[in-house]
This record gives sequence, C-alpha cells and structure tokens, in this order.
Amino acid sequence: MKFLGKFFLTVLLLLVLSLVVIYVLLQTQWGAGWFSRYVSDKTAWHLSLSKIEHNFSSPSHIIL
Repeated sequence: MKFLGKFFLTVLLLLVLSLVVIYVLLQTQWGAGWFSRYVSDKTAWHLSLSKIEHNFSSPSHIIL
C-alpha cells in the first residue's frame, strides 16, 4: 500500500512538472513556433505565432 501511494505521488509530480515545462516552453519563440507549425500541419487551420505571453495577475488575458 505504501508503494502504491508513492507511485501515484510520483506520477502526479511528473505530470505537474511536465505541465510547467510545456507552459514555459510555449512562452519562448521556439515553443510558440513549434506549436503553430504543429497545429498548421495536423489541422486545416493555419496558425502563425511568434510568442505567447501570459500573466498570472490577469489569468484570462493571453497575448498571442
């Protein structure tokens, strides 16, 4: 039982770490460019982003 709790805690922490890394990478020019190319290649939409900006003081405001 102790192993199961540690396992799920480790998986949860890895998931949170992955989300933080993705969030930080999307705010760089490289990450935003990669994301826009991925969306343009996999969908019918054409997306062109140079940088994504977000501020935690106004969470509903995202600058593309």
